Amino acid sequence: MAKKMPNLMTDTAFKKIFNNPDMMDYVGAIIETIIGMEVNPKYIHIKNTDILTKSFTPERGKITDAYFTYKNYHILFEANNSYYDELYNLKIRYEFALFNNSYKSGKKTNNNNIFILVNINNFKIGSKVKREYFFRDEEIILTEKLKVINIGLEDIKKKWDNGSVLSRQEQLFLFLKINHENEEYVQKLIEGDEILMSIREQIRNLSDDDVLEALFDKEEEDALELEYIKKHEREEGKRVGKKQGIKEGIREKNIEVIKNMLKKNLALDVISEISDTPIAEIKEIERGLAVQ
Repeated sequence: MAKKMPNLMTDTAFKKIFNNPDMMDYVGAIIETIIGMEVNPKYIHIKNTDILTKSFTPERGKITDAYFTYKNYHILFEANNSYYDELYNLKIRYEFALFNNSYKSGKKTNNNNIFILVNINNFKIGSKVKREYFFRDEEIILTEKLKVINIGLEDIKKKWDNGSVLSRQEQLFLFLKINHENEEYVQKLIEGDEILMSIREQIRNLSDDDVLEALFDKEEEDALELEYIKKHEREEGKRVGKKQGIKEGIREKNIEVIKNMLKKNLALDVISEISDTPIAEIKEIERGLAVQ
């Protein structure tokens, strides 16, 4: 039986891949398509994704999923499974703060740093967000040193499923979305591509980590809470009911994850720590599984 491959668009798996020095051939290939020049992976530097600047105070603990420098380029990657204005704006503000922080007194005219934020969206982006843009004042580009690129993985997958030829960038990003799908389907995408075949094999060796496969992704919960607070903070009457609905949805998702971990025979104390659920409640869910 073939190994189950991890979904690379979960918060934990994405960080495990993009912040791994052994995966820099893949990261370098992506960066090549973004900056339009050949990249030597040996000179890609992984930056601390929790780094703060004096001009930036985040609303959430995590800043960005992956942050690299290559020559004068600063490239930030963010894996998004849902669209929220607040989260997008938070990342843009952080990119701007890093850019602003890179200017040193007396050297403003010599600063060649270019900052690029890449939103890898696990959904169709359609007309909701622009695919690629500079910071503008109406039609005037304020600076070409700050850039945002939005990738719609569902758009790319639809193009691929319809038999269209993908660009190199589209091929590299689609791999993130479909890595855990049908083996034959994935092989069709990566066949003959040395970088993708190599990275696929490395990921296969990582995928025995049951915790990685089953980990409850807290990022979605945080996103739901943030969206709710921003949108309904003045509607106190509706707030309680809507928040309860969000929490119920999160609880249902958590129960499904717990069931998956039970099926993998993980220890109850491990499941409890991962899902932040009392062992007594996990035993209740286990009894329910036994009855089914």
